[in-house]
Amino acid sequence: MREFSRLSVCIGLSGVLCLGMTSTTLAQKWVAGGGASCLQACKSNGGVVPNGNHTNGRPFTVCRDANTARPGYNLEPQWQNSCFVASGGKEVGVRDYDCLCRR
Repeated sequence: MREFSRLSVCIGLSGVLCLGMTSTTLAQKWVAGGGASCLQACKSNGGVVPNGNHTNGRPFTVCRDANTARPGYNLEPQWQNSCFVASGGKEVGVRDYDCLCRR
């Protein structure tokens, strides 16, 4: 079986956030966000998968809506309690989300 070497995820939210994921990223795990930032949720789970920084210097972290598996982002400190995903042409913060963590 052949493993994909690269997968890019682009999310159209307040501009475009493109997350490049390598095959090693695909082997990572999703952890329940639990209302915390993904940095905190992944702290005891190997840390977050790095995906660039916001203009505030804080890292964007990858999350997904736990109910629809739509990819999104989580960012400290302003948006740490939700995962922001594209839905109906808008950016929507969902409170039931998973964070992408390293193994």
